[in-house]
Amino acid sequence: QKYVISDISPTDDGSLVAFNIAPNGSESSTMLIMNVKEKKLYPEQIDRCWGIGASWLPGNTSFLLNRLNSSDVHNTEREKNTKDYLHKLGTDPSNDKDFFSRAKNPSLGIKPEDIPIVFYDKDSDYLFAILATVDNRINAFYAPAYEINNSSTHWKRLFKPEDEVYNFATTDKDLYIYTPKNAPRFKILKTSLKNPDLKNAEVVVPEDSEGIITSFSLTNEGLYYSVSKNGVQENLYHLPYGAKNAVKLTLPFAAGSLNLNAKGYRFPDVWVTISGWTSDFKRYRYLPDKDQFKLETLSATAEYPEYADLTVEELMVPSYDGVKVPLSLVYKKGLKKDGNNPVFIYGYGSYGI
Repeated sequence: QKYVISDISPTDDGSLVAFNIAPNGSESSTMLIMNVKEKKLYPEQIDRCWGIGASWLPGNTSFLLNRLNSSDVHNTEREKNTKDYLHKLGTDPSNDKDFFSRAKNPSLGIKPEDIPIVFYDKDSDYLFAILATVDNRINAFYAPAYEINNSSTHWKRLFKPEDEVYNFATTDKDLYIYTPKNAPRFKILKTSLKNPDLKNAEVVVPEDSEGIITSFSLTNEGLYYSVSKNGVQENLYHLPYGAKNAVKLTLPFAAGSLNLNAKGYRFPDVWVTISGWTSDFKRYRYLPDKDQFKLETLSATAEYPEYADLTVEELMVPSYDGVKVPLSLVYKKGLKKDGNNPVFIYGYGSYGI
Protein backbone atom coordinates (compact mmCIF):
# COMPACT_ATOMS: atom_id res chain seq x y z
CA GLN A 1 0.00 0.00 0.00
CA LYS A 2 1.04 3.58 -0.66
CA TYR A 3 0.40 6.01 2.20
CA VAL A 4 -0.03 9.77 2.02
CA ILE A 5 -0.34 12.42 4.74
CA SER A 6 -3.98 13.48 4.53
CA ASP A 7 -4.23 15.95 7.43
CA ILE A 8 -1.99 17.74 9.95
CA SER A 9 -2.85 19.30 13.35
CA PRO A 10 0.12 21.03 15.05
CA THR A 11 0.02 22.53 18.53
CA ASP A 12 0.14 26.33 18.67
CA ASP A 13 3.82 26.30 19.67
CA GLY A 14 4.70 23.73 16.99
CA SER A 15 6.26 21.32 19.49
CA LEU A 16 3.86 18.48 18.62
CA VAL A 17 1.94 17.53 15.52
CA ALA A 18 -0.86 15.02 15.04
CA PHE A 19 -1.12 13.84 11.44
CA ASN A 20 -3.26 11.38 9.50
CA ILE A 21 -1.89 8.88 7.03
CA ALA A 22 -4.25 7.33 4.48
CA PRO A 23 -3.61 4.28 2.28
CA ASN A 24 -4.24 4.37 -1.47
CA GLY A 25 -6.35 7.52 -1.45
CA SER A 26 -8.71 6.22 1.24
CA GLU A 27 -10.64 8.58 3.51
CA SER A 28 -10.22 6.07 6.32
CA SER A 29 -6.92 7.09 7.91
CA THR A 30 -4.74 6.48 10.96
CA MET A 31 -3.57 9.29 13.22
CA LEU A 32 0.00 9.43 14.54
CA ILE A 33 1.55 11.97 16.93
CA MET A 34 5.13 13.27 16.70
CA ASN A 35 7.43 15.18 19.02
CA VAL A 36 8.74 17.61 16.40
CA LYS A 37 12.06 18.54 18.06
CA GLU A 38 13.05 14.93 18.76
CA LYS A 39 11.47 13.55 15.55
CA LYS A 40 9.96 10.74 17.61
CA LEU A 41 6.51 9.20 17.32
CA TYR A 42 4.32 8.48 20.32
CA PRO A 43 3.39 4.80 20.67
CA GLU A 44 -0.35 5.05 19.92
CA GLN A 45 -1.88 4.74 16.47
CA ILE A 46 -5.48 5.98 16.30
CA ASP A 47 -7.46 4.29 13.55
CA ARG A 48 -10.94 5.04 12.14
CA CYS A 49 -10.02 8.66 11.43
CA TRP A 50 -10.73 10.62 8.27
CA GLY A 51 -10.28 14.19 6.98
CA ILE A 52 -10.93 15.82 10.35
CA GLY A 53 -7.90 16.70 12.45
CA ALA A 54 -7.21 16.95 16.16
CA SER A 55 -8.15 19.94 18.32
CA TRP A 56 -5.41 20.37 20.92
CA LEU A 57 -6.38 21.41 24.44
CA PRO A 58 -4.39 23.75 26.75
CA GLY A 59 -1.16 22.17 27.96
CA ASN A 60 -0.66 20.07 24.79
CA THR A 61 -1.25 16.81 26.66
CA SER A 62 -4.61 15.90 25.12
CA PHE A 63 -6.86 16.63 22.17
CA LEU A 64 -10.35 16.03 20.79
CA LEU A 65 -11.03 14.14 17.58
CA ASN A 66 -13.88 12.56 15.64
CA ARG A 67 -13.67 8.87 14.72
CA LEU A 68 -15.68 6.67 12.39
CA ASN A 69 -17.35 3.62 13.90
CA SER A 70 -15.69 1.25 11.39
CA SER A 71 -12.52 1.12 9.29
CA ASP A 72 -14.28 -0.98 6.65
CA VAL A 73 -14.81 1.29 3.63
CA HIS A 74 -17.60 -1.06 2.44
CA ASN A 75 -19.58 -0.60 5.64
CA THR A 76 -22.40 1.79 4.67
CA GLU A 77 -23.10 2.57 8.34
CA ARG A 78 -19.57 3.62 9.29
CA GLU A 79 -20.25 7.36 9.01
CA LYS A 80 -23.40 7.21 11.14
CA ASN A 81 -23.36 7.79 14.90
CA THR A 82 -19.69 8.82 14.90
CA LYS A 83 -18.23 10.10 18.16
CA ASP A 84 -15.91 12.84 19.29
CA TYR A 85 -13.32 11.40 21.67
CA LEU A 86 -10.97 12.89 24.25
CA HIS A 87 -7.50 11.41 23.80
CA LYS A 88 -4.69 11.75 26.34
CA LEU A 89 -1.21 11.72 24.84
CA GLY A 90 0.68 8.42 25.22
CA THR A 91 -2.37 6.31 26.17
CA ASP A 92 -4.21 3.46 24.48
CA PRO A 93 -6.90 4.92 22.13
CA SER A 94 -9.25 2.06 23.02
CA ASN A 95 -9.61 3.67 26.45
CA ASP A 96 -10.53 7.09 25.08
CA LYS A 97 -13.56 8.82 26.57
CA ASP A 98 -16.66 9.40 24.42
CA PHE A 99 -16.82 13.16 24.90
CA PHE A 100 -19.59 14.26 22.52
CA SER A 101 -21.95 12.10 20.47
CA ARG A 102 -25.54 11.02 19.95
CA ALA A 103 -25.02 8.27 22.54
CA LYS A 104 -23.32 10.57 25.07
CA ASN A 105 -25.72 13.50 24.65
CA PRO A 106 -29.20 12.08 23.88
CA SER A 107 -30.99 15.28 24.93
CA LEU A 108 -29.35 17.42 22.21
CA GLY A 109 -31.26 15.91 19.30
CA ILE A 110 -28.19 14.67 17.41
CA LYS A 111 -29.17 12.65 14.34
CA PRO A 112 -27.36 9.46 13.26
CA GLU A 113 -26.08 11.21 10.12
CA ASP A 114 -24.81 14.30 12.00
CA ILE A 115 -21.02 14.42 12.34
CA PRO A 116 -20.14 15.78 15.80
CA ILE A 117 -16.96 17.87 15.82
CA VAL A 118 -15.71 19.56 19.00
CA PHE A 119 -12.89 22.10 18.95
CA TYR A 120 -11.21 24.25 21.55
CA ASP A 121 -11.10 27.98 20.83
CA LYS A 122 -8.19 29.65 22.62
CA ASP A 123 -9.46 33.18 21.89
CA SER A 124 -12.61 32.70 23.96
CA ASP A 125 -11.51 29.71 26.11
CA TYR A 126 -14.69 27.88 25.09
CA LEU A 127 -15.43 24.49 23.58
CA PHE A 128 -17.58 24.55 20.45
CA ALA A 129 -19.48 21.46 19.29
CA ILE A 130 -20.59 21.50 15.65
CA LEU A 131 -23.06 19.04 14.12
CA ALA A 132 -21.71 18.91 10.58
CA THR A 133 -23.85 17.91 7.59
CA VAL A 134 -24.15 18.90 3.92
CA ASP A 135 -26.16 21.90 5.17
CA ASN A 136 -23.78 24.88 5.46
CA ARG A 137 -25.93 26.52 8.15
CA ILE A 138 -24.13 25.99 11.44
CA ASN A 139 -25.79 23.81 14.07
CA ALA A 140 -23.75 24.24 17.26
CA PHE A 141 -23.48 24.09 21.04
CA TYR A 142 -20.83 25.51 23.38
CA ALA A 143 -19.46 25.23 26.91
CA PRO A 144 -16.64 26.77 29.01
CA ALA A 145 -13.37 24.92 28.44
CA TYR A 146 -12.85 24.19 32.15
CA GLU A 147 -15.76 21.73 31.96
CA ILE A 148 -13.52 19.34 29.99
CA ASN A 149 -12.41 17.97 33.37
CA ASN A 150 -15.94 17.48 34.70
CA SER A 151 -17.76 14.15 34.60
CA SER A 152 -20.25 15.74 32.21
CA THR A 153 -20.25 18.90 30.11
CA HIS A 154 -23.20 21.29 30.26
CA TRP A 155 -23.73 22.21 26.62
CA LYS A 156 -25.71 25.34 25.75
CA ARG A 157 -27.29 25.91 22.35
CA LEU A 158 -25.31 28.44 20.29
CA PHE A 159 -26.86 28.28 16.79
CA LYS A 160 -29.77 26.43 15.19
CA PRO A 161 -29.89 25.94 11.40
CA GLU A 162 -32.84 28.36 11.34
CA ASP A 163 -30.52 31.11 12.64
CA GLU A 164 -28.76 30.95 9.25
CA VAL A 165 -25.24 31.38 10.62
CA TYR A 166 -22.57 30.39 8.09
CA ASN A 167 -19.45 31.36 10.05
CA PHE A 168 -18.45 32.95 13.35
CA ALA A 169 -15.42 34.29 15.19
CA THR A 170 -14.73 35.18 18.81
CA THR A 171 -12.84 37.47 21.12
CA ASP A 172 -12.66 36.91 24.88
CA LYS A 173 -16.12 38.47 25.27
CA ASP A 174 -17.73 39.01 21.86
CA LEU A 175 -19.22 36.75 19.20
CA TYR A 176 -19.09 37.89 15.56
CA ILE A 177 -21.57 36.25 13.20
CA TYR A 178 -21.65 35.93 9.40
CA THR A 179 -25.23 35.49 8.17
CA PRO A 180 -27.57 36.06 5.20
CA LYS A 181 -30.68 36.18 7.42
CA ASN A 182 -32.78 39.08 6.13
CA ALA A 183 -29.68 40.07 4.14
CA PRO A 184 -29.21 37.90 1.00
CA ARG A 185 -25.78 39.45 0.34
CA PHE A 186 -24.73 38.65 3.94
CA LYS A 187 -23.95 40.87 6.91
CA ILE A 188 -21.72 40.64 9.98
CA LEU A 189 -23.23 40.92 13.47
CA LYS A 190 -21.79 41.21 16.98
CA THR A 191 -23.29 39.98 20.25
CA SER A 192 -22.20 38.89 23.72
CA LEU A 193 -20.39 35.55 23.84
CA LYS A 194 -21.59 34.78 27.35
CA ASN A 195 -25.23 35.59 26.56
CA PRO A 196 -25.67 35.65 22.77
CA ASP A 197 -28.78 37.41 21.47
CA LEU A 198 -29.01 37.08 17.70
CA LYS A 199 -32.30 38.97 17.40
CA ASN A 200 -30.81 42.10 18.98
CA ALA A 201 -27.23 41.72 17.75
CA GLU A 202 -25.37 44.81 16.58
CA VAL A 203 -24.88 45.12 12.80
CA VAL A 204 -21.13 45.67 12.44
CA VAL A 205 -20.97 45.34 8.64
CA PRO A 206 -24.30 45.86 6.84
CA GLU A 207 -25.30 44.10 3.65
CA ASP A 208 -23.46 45.55 0.63
CA SER A 209 -25.60 47.22 -2.03
CA GLU A 210 -23.83 45.57 -4.97
CA GLY A 211 -21.50 42.79 -3.86
CA ILE A 212 -21.64 39.79 -1.53
CA ILE A 213 -19.67 39.73 1.73
CA THR A 214 -17.66 36.51 1.34
CA SER A 215 -15.43 36.23 4.43
CA PHE A 216 -14.12 38.03 7.51
CA SER A 217 -11.34 37.76 10.11
CA LEU A 218 -10.55 39.48 13.42
CA THR A 219 -7.23 41.03 14.43
CA ASN A 220 -6.16 43.47 17.16
CA GLU A 221 -6.36 46.17 14.49
CA GLY A 222 -10.04 45.50 13.83
CA LEU A 223 -12.13 43.47 11.43
CA TYR A 224 -11.15 42.62 7.86
CA TYR A 225 -13.70 41.42 5.33
CA SER A 226 -13.98 40.71 1.61
CA VAL A 227 -16.74 41.62 -0.86
CA SER A 228 -17.22 39.90 -4.22
CA LYS A 229 -19.01 41.42 -7.19
CA ASN A 230 -20.44 38.89 -9.65
CA GLY A 231 -18.07 36.25 -8.31
CA VAL A 232 -15.10 37.59 -10.27
CA GLN A 233 -14.17 40.93 -8.68
CA GLU A 234 -13.17 40.76 -5.01
CA ASN A 235 -12.13 43.62 -2.73
CA LEU A 236 -10.76 43.76 0.83
CA TYR A 237 -11.92 46.15 3.56
CA HIS A 238 -10.63 47.07 7.03
CA LEU A 239 -13.00 48.22 9.79
CA PRO A 240 -11.21 49.34 12.99
CA TYR A 241 -13.02 48.47 16.22
CA GLY A 242 -15.56 51.15 17.09
CA ALA A 243 -15.45 52.73 13.62
CA LYS A 244 -18.58 53.16 11.50
CA ASN A 245 -16.99 53.21 8.06
CA ALA A 246 -14.61 50.64 6.60
CA VAL A 247 -11.57 51.48 4.49
CA LYS A 248 -11.17 49.78 1.11
CA LEU A 249 -7.59 48.48 0.78
CA THR A 250 -5.65 48.60 -2.48
CA LEU A 251 -4.69 45.02 -3.33
CA PRO A 252 -1.41 44.23 -5.15
CA PHE A 253 -3.46 43.38 -8.26
CA ALA A 254 -7.11 43.04 -9.24
CA ALA A 255 -8.45 39.94 -7.48
CA GLY A 256 -11.01 37.59 -8.94
CA SER A 257 -10.93 35.51 -5.76
CA LEU A 258 -9.60 36.23 -2.28
CA ASN A 259 -8.90 33.99 0.70
CA LEU A 260 -8.50 35.70 4.08
CA ASN A 261 -6.63 34.37 7.16
CA ALA A 262 -5.63 35.85 10.51
CA LYS A 263 -4.04 34.67 13.79
CA GLY A 264 -6.83 36.01 15.99
CA TYR A 265 -8.03 39.15 17.69
CA ARG A 266 -4.91 39.45 19.88
CA PHE A 267 -2.53 39.80 16.90
CA PRO A 268 -2.14 42.21 13.97
CA ASP A 269 -1.29 39.43 11.52
CA VAL A 270 -3.54 38.99 8.48
CA TRP A 271 -2.87 37.31 5.14
CA VAL A 272 -4.66 37.34 1.81
CA THR A 273 -4.26 34.88 -1.04
CA ILE A 274 -5.52 36.39 -4.27
CA SER A 275 -5.77 35.40 -7.92
CA GLY A 276 -7.41 36.63 -11.12
CA TRP A 277 -8.06 35.56 -14.69
CA THR A 278 -4.52 36.62 -15.66
CA SER A 279 -2.81 36.29 -12.26
CA ASP A 280 -1.86 33.08 -10.47
CA PHE A 281 -2.49 32.60 -6.72
CA LYS A 282 -0.16 34.72 -4.57
CA ARG A 283 -0.10 35.05 -0.78
CA TYR A 284 0.53 38.38 0.94
CA ARG A 285 0.82 39.61 4.53
CA TYR A 286 -0.86 42.96 5.09
CA LEU A 287 1.17 45.48 7.13
CA PRO A 288 -1.41 47.90 8.58
CA ASP A 289 1.15 50.39 9.96
CA LYS A 290 2.56 50.86 6.44
CA ASP A 291 -0.63 50.12 4.49
CA GLN A 292 1.39 47.68 2.39
CA PHE A 293 1.12 44.09 1.20
CA LYS A 294 4.25 41.95 1.56
CA LEU A 295 4.59 38.88 -0.66
CA GLU A 296 4.86 35.76 1.55
CA THR A 297 4.53 32.67 -0.61
CA LEU A 298 4.69 29.20 0.92
CA SER A 299 6.13 27.65 -2.24
CA ALA A 300 8.00 28.69 -5.37
CA THR A 301 6.07 31.25 -7.40
CA ALA A 302 5.15 30.09 -10.90
CA GLU A 303 5.65 32.61 -13.68
CA TYR A 304 3.36 32.88 -16.70
CA PRO A 305 4.86 35.51 -19.02
CA GLU A 306 2.11 34.90 -21.59
CA TYR A 307 -0.39 36.46 -19.17
CA ALA A 308 1.17 39.84 -19.92
CA ASP A 309 -0.32 39.66 -23.42
CA LEU A 310 -3.89 39.25 -22.12
CA THR A 311 -6.53 41.77 -21.16
CA VAL A 312 -9.74 41.26 -19.18
CA GLU A 313 -13.15 42.91 -19.49
CA GLU A 314 -15.98 42.40 -17.00
CA LEU A 315 -19.37 42.99 -18.65
CA MET A 316 -23.05 42.66 -17.77
CA VAL A 317 -25.00 41.21 -20.70
CA PRO A 318 -28.83 41.11 -20.86
CA SER A 319 -30.13 37.54 -21.12
CA TYR A 320 -33.22 36.48 -23.11
CA ASP A 321 -35.45 37.51 -20.21
CA GLY A 322 -33.75 40.85 -19.63
CA VAL A 323 -31.82 39.73 -16.54
CA LYS A 324 -28.23 40.93 -16.71
CA VAL A 325 -25.66 38.13 -16.55
CA PRO A 326 -21.96 38.72 -15.73
CA LEU A 327 -19.59 37.91 -18.58
CA SER A 328 -15.81 37.91 -18.39
CA LEU A 329 -13.89 38.43 -21.63
CA VAL A 330 -10.25 37.32 -21.69
CA TYR A 331 -8.38 37.95 -24.94
CA LYS A 332 -5.06 38.99 -26.43
CA LYS A 333 -4.28 42.67 -26.34
CA GLY A 334 -4.94 44.40 -29.64
CA LEU A 335 -7.56 41.89 -30.77
CA LYS A 336 -10.17 43.45 -33.05
CA LYS A 337 -13.62 42.51 -31.80
CA ASP A 338 -15.20 42.43 -35.26
CA GLY A 339 -17.17 39.17 -34.99
CA ASN A 340 -14.64 37.10 -36.94
CA ASN A 341 -12.72 35.55 -34.04
CA PRO A 342 -13.26 32.03 -32.63
CA VAL A 343 -14.65 32.17 -29.10
CA PHE A 344 -14.63 29.56 -26.34
CA ILE A 345 -17.61 30.04 -24.01
CA TYR A 346 -17.78 28.49 -20.56
CA GLY A 347 -20.83 28.92 -18.33
CA TYR A 348 -21.47 27.85 -14.77
CA GLY A 349 -23.98 28.70 -12.08
CA SER A 350 -24.47 26.37 -9.13
CA TYR A 351 -23.71 25.92 -5.41
CA GLY A 352 -24.12 29.66 -4.97
CA ILE A 353 -21.10 30.38 -7.19
